Amino acid sequence: MDGSLKFLRIPTPDRTELIVAALVFLLLFVVAIVGEIVRRRYLRVQRVRRAWEEVYRITRSKELSDSELRLLQAVVSMQCPLDPLGFVTVRRVFNAAVEKYLASVSHDPARFEQEGALLRDLRVRLGLDFVPIGQPIDTTRDLSRGQVILAKPAADTRGSWFKLTVTQLDEAYITAAADFSGAEQEAPLLKPGDEITCRLWREDDARYAFKSTIVRLERVRAVPPSAIAISEGVALPDVIVFCHGTDFQRTQSRAFYRVRHNQPTSVGIVPGPLDGNYEGAALRKPTTHIRARIVSLSAGGMAMETQQPLPQHVLLRATLDMPNTEPVTVTAQIVGVSSVGAGRYLVRGAFVDISESERDVIAQYVWRKQQPPPKSENVLI
Repeated sequence: MDGSLKFLRIPTPDRTELIVAALVFLLLFVVAIVGEIVRRRYLRVQRVRRAWEEVYRITRSKELSDSELRLLQAVVSMQCPLDPLGFVTVRRVFNAAVEKYLASVSHDPARFEQEGALLRDLRVRLGLDFVPIGQPIDTTRDLSRGQVILAKPAADTRGSWFKLTVTQLDEAYITAAADFSGAEQEAPLLKPGDEITCRLWREDDARYAFKSTIVRLERVRAVPPSAIAISEGVALPDVIVFCHGTDFQRTQSRAFYRVRHNQPTSVGIVPGPLDGNYEGAALRKPTTHIRARIVSLSAGGMAMETQQPLPQHVLLRATLDMPNTEPVTVTAQIVGVSSVGAGRYLVRGAFVDISESERDVIAQYVWRKQQPPPKSENVLI
């Protein structure tokens, strides 16, 4: 060796070698992607399989009939095949799947009505018919019996609202008793196929508006001769069957007037006055007590959830426990009782025989609870 430094020379690959290397890299990349896709698909299949196992466990505990189970499988397979457990446990998932499924069979009226009734039984069996007090609803399928709805023909620009009280509902239709309040000369001309505009108020929640279509009229009675001159041929139905709402909107909240108040309590049942005079009602002694939960409160009244309906001629006696405030014992006149499902009832009461100082204490509490929490100030030094 001559002692001179000799540097290693990196061989220069030819074009063929570069192409082969690029193809090998591309092949490995594709294999990695395909492997990841297969892995995720396998995990998804396993997750869905485990979800179905849980669904079958739930359906066995609920003792679903064969027809209900077959319908459940059909709806899930068509509308939410990747979330069978959500269908039987989450009300919003159930609502969305049922709405899409019934839309797909709406071309067959007999099947639509039959499966709508069966799906309602399924909803009740799964416990998805109960909406907690104060929680918003997504569809008219979340309504309960006793809900009052104001309706008018969509083409009526005068605003001739009439009252409907829900007596029965399933996933296909709503059945409601019609009340024209004796003003039969202003009763609208109704017939199947007419579109109606509806609105309703859910206690401690909000006002809702929607549109619907009349399916049929039941127990139709003729208007008296005095009204025929105004609208000849009008017939007043005692019962109206109409579709579930479209264009469902939550339009108004009552948050500024009333606050939620979660308080389990013992409520005294006090005999109400026969003459409607509530003076001295606060001194009357309760005849019995029931367990209830106060769910909302305002300066004018309260609402409570009970396990039994109460007659409207009795009074309610309860002690309000309000943070940072002395307890206040109030007496309330019942102004409304409605079923909210699952064997629960919402009882609304208006305070009677209450002093201005007591009402002011409640009003101050309601006002404080409405205020937004104070913002923390982070001062940089």
